[in-house]
Amino acid sequence: MSNKYFSTERRVWAKGVYAANITPPNDFTIASGAFLSPIVSIDQQALNPNSNIVINKVGLYSNFADGLVWKTVGQRLWLGITARVYTIDTNFLTGMFAITAGSKAVTGVGTAFDTELADGDVFTNGGASGLLGTFVYRVNGNPPDAANLTLHDWPEQSLTMMNMRKLVPLGSDAFRRIEITTLNEMIDLDEFMKPAAFVAAGSVPRYVTLEMSFLNSAGLTFLTKSINTAFSGDSCFFDTALDIEFTAR
Repeated sequence: MSNKYFSTERRVWAKGVYAANITPPNDFTIASGAFLSPIVSIDQQALNPNSNIVINKVGLYSNFADGLVWKTVGQRLWLGITARVYTIDTNFLTGMFAITAGSKAVTGVGTAFDTELADGDVFTNGGASGLLGTFVYRVNGNPPDAANLTLHDWPEQSLTMMNMRKLVPLGSDAFRRIEITTLNEMIDLDEFMKPAAFVAAGSVPRYVTLEMSFLNSAGLTFLTKSINTAFSGDSCFFDTALDIEFTAR
């Protein structure tokens, strides 16, 4: 049975918004401003270029959430979401790129990363016909040389020697604060975002990203007494999940 909007519903993720080693039974503390601001991994080939997006639910997940206990009453984390719209640059970036799933390191052959890309630039894999790429990638820090760069976000799919194109920003939509006081639980949101409003009708190809941002003006502290000490020194990491609804292609 179709949903009320005759649309597609999907859970998407922003991986690794924070990570640090845990040493139970010692307190686990996250400093103010320590969370990253990642781009959610959305398959651009599934989105309709004219689609708006409904964010139905959001959740912050941790691999140690069952053992992390808030230490101080009143602690909370605020999450914001920004929808950004891009169009594709007419020119290919020089050379060929190789991206490995789960690795932020990107290597190139015949590339010019240090002259064509800079910190915060966004790019995608684009075919010669100008068809939409699969995922959107963001540069973290100025590339150190022509053949190496670091991504801001964890890629979920490997790409072997692909053409890439830089993306040009067109506009952004609502930024909303969502209060998070529990881990590993989806929180109802029902937020309607309108990235399509920033692009003239029929203007394709274009790309839509959802960017997460976190605000914990004070540090967050968790008790870890219930976590087995055998995990001492292992990574405690956090991921963000969004249940989104959009018009399919």
